[in-house]
This record gives sequence, structure tokens and C-alpha cells, in this order.
Amino acid sequence: YIIQQRAETIENIQHAASTTDRFMYEQGIVAVGDISNTNHTVSIKKNSNIYYHTFVETLGFNPILAEQKLQEALQIQQTFQHNNLLASIVPHAPYSVSKELFQLIDKLPQTILSIHSQETEEENIFFKEKQGNFLRLYEALKLSLDYFKPSGKTSLQTYYSWITTPENIILVHNVAISQKEIQMLNNNYQHNFFFCICANANQYIEQKMPPLEYIESISDKVIIGTDSLASNHQLSVLEELKTIQKHYPSISLEKLLQWSTYNGAKALQIDDQFGSFSKGKKPGVIQIVSTNNNIREASIKRII
Repeated sequence: YIIQQRAETIENIQHAASTTDRFMYEQGIVAVGDISNTNHTVSIKKNSNIYYHTFVETLGFNPILAEQKLQEALQIQQTFQHNNLLASIVPHAPYSVSKELFQLIDKLPQTILSIHSQETEEENIFFKEKQGNFLRLYEALKLSLDYFKPSGKTSLQTYYSWITTPENIILVHNVAISQKEIQMLNNNYQHNFFFCICANANQYIEQKMPPLEYIESISDKVIIGTDSLASNHQLSVLEELKTIQKHYPSISLEKLLQWSTYNGAKALQIDDQFGSFSKGKKPGVIQIVSTNNNIREASIKRII
């Protein structure tokens, strides 16, 4: 179903993107890390009141196609850059990007990387054993997997050593990440790993949540995402926080607000401009109306 949702006309995509850009601004959003595999949103981002860092997404699981896929992504990236918009080239997910393409991306002079990581346990099963539902996915897409050999490890443990260059690495979803893996990433001093939580998308796709009981312990590395309109009804940070509080009521409002403001700015390396109130910054101001620090029935109003 998600794949079918991607097959839209350019006009529909641009209309949805423009509408959503206005909606996000009205919701108080001032900066977005946006994953894209086309240049359809260039004009919208160029004229938006929101700061955008576009992650140009590559897909290519066949090693033979690695160089071709990189060149295609570079062309899209250049379109954004020629319009004075920041853009990085990133892998879509471990199950859709070969090691060879991963390593080509890693050689690029970039400081930020994002990747959809461990969205389901099936992803880990695929990498460990070359079994499970992912085999049916590739069969439906008519893609051969003759070249793929299981690593005997989870997807994260498999691609972890392929990333050497970027300073900040944003892991999106993290539903099937383990406590041991979280500790492994937190003990890595070469990179800053950020855990992007897309609660409503995870509910939409699998009715599961990331293990925030483990991730919460490193709360300075948690950020809030929405995924896309293919897997979410709206791109609202407040609605994401409501879902998180529903499933994890013990997480404090202070942490939730930090995750959705300052941490996100740090992940995008723009905390000198956004994310907190201090002289010289322009973080934007919103009013959240709630009772007893409970945001599940809260409303939001943009002030500045």
C-alpha cells in the first residue's frame, strides 16, 4: 500500500507538499529534515518560511547499480543546491541499499546522514537469515536476491561499520532496536547517533512503538519525526507527542519538548539558529494549551 501511495502525479505531489508546508508552519514548525527522492519540492522549499535540509534518498540493492544510483542522486542534489537549498545524499534503508552504494555515499563530504532503520523485526530476520516477509516484498517487486547473502546479524549491526564519515547520523523508526544496540551507538564517540521517533507512522504500519523505555535514558539523542503522508494522517509534531505520551505516560513534558525542539536542531546542526531561546536565535514561539502537563488533549497556536 505504501508503495502504491508513492505513485502519484507531480501536480498532486506538489499540491500536497505546498499544503503540508503551510500546515507545518501554522503548527509552529520552523525547521524540517525532509527525505525526498525527487526534485519536485524545490520551488516550495525555496519560497517557504520553514528551514529545510533535504535528504536525497537513494535506493539500489543490486551492487551492480551502485554507481548509477549515486549519479542519479547527485543530479537531484545539485538541483537543490543550485537553488541555495541544503541537500545531503542518504541511503533509504539497509534492505534497499547495497553495501557498495552505502560506501559510495559514505565517501561524500557530508556531515549529516539519515537512514530508515529497524522499522520492523522482519528487517532483522532478513539480514540474519534471509527469511521472512521481506522475501515476499522482493518477489512482488520482481527483484532477484541471488546476490544477497545474510550476515547473521541484525540490519543495524550489519551496516554499522559501513558508515565512517558523517558526524551526525539520524536513525529513523528504531522499532526493532535492542537495548544492547542502543548502548553500542551511545558509546560511539566518532559519530552522534540520533534516534528519530515516528510514533504515528509506526502505529499506522505495525501498531508498534520503539522501545522508549531504553531510548529515553539517552534523552539528548531523541528527536521527533512524522515519516510521510503515505504512512501518517498529518505531519504534526504535537500529534506525535500525544501518541508517545499515550504509550509512555511516564515520559515528562520537559523531555518531550526537548525532543521536538533543541534535539532536532542539534541533529540538523542548526542549534546556533533554532531550537532554544537565546540571543541571536529565531526559534519561533508557540502556545500549547494543556492541563496538568498532559498534552493528549492539547491544542497549539503559533505566536511568532
